[in-house]
Amino acid sequence: MNNEMNWVHHGYHLGVYFWRPTVWWNPVAGVGPEERAWLEEKYPGWNDSFGKYWDEMGKNIRAGQPELTLPETFPIVCNSCQLPVCTPAGYAAGYLDSPLPRQLTIDGRTYTFCSEPCQWVFEQTPEQFKGHTSIVDRLLSGVIQPPTIPGALAYMGLSPEECGQDGTDYDWAHATAPVLAGPIASGTA
Repeated sequence: MNNEMNWVHHGYHLGVYFWRPTVWWNPVAGVGPEERAWLEEKYPGWNDSFGKYWDEMGKNIRAGQPELTLPETFPIVCNSCQLPVCTPAGYAAGYLDSPLPRQLTIDGRTYTFCSEPCQWVFEQTPEQFKGHTSIVDRLLSGVIQPPTIPGALAYMGLSPEECGQDGTDYDWAHATAPVLAGPIASGTA
């Protein structure tokens, strides 16, 4: 669990920002030069592990292509808490041995979890969760039509005016030259 203290909140921050059209508030990136210096000091290696993704988004914003910073699909969500599973971020940052989420199969259905505690909660009372379908389940099963991000947003009752945008009008991306780090920024990914 202590290992998660080093990365999981960075993964969720990145995920909420990336999937900002699916939320009803305007997430603030909070990764301008001063914040990044603080993050690197507090979490050594942050620029190499998470900063490289913000570098790429900033590059696309500065190039006038903010649509490249938006999702094309939904994330896998935890069948317990319904938050996105961010184990791939923990793996990419070097904190996990595998990008695969925790999973449990009951009666032929596979349930996915974001963490050991969420899996434990589920295992205590699986009948509480059986039969529930997440937004992703509904998208993949054809309940949501059209089976697209706009279709899912309409299903959730989020109009384009209500969908999250950048909370600072991308000020962070224009503040200064990015701190380029890692293979994504150098084009070798």
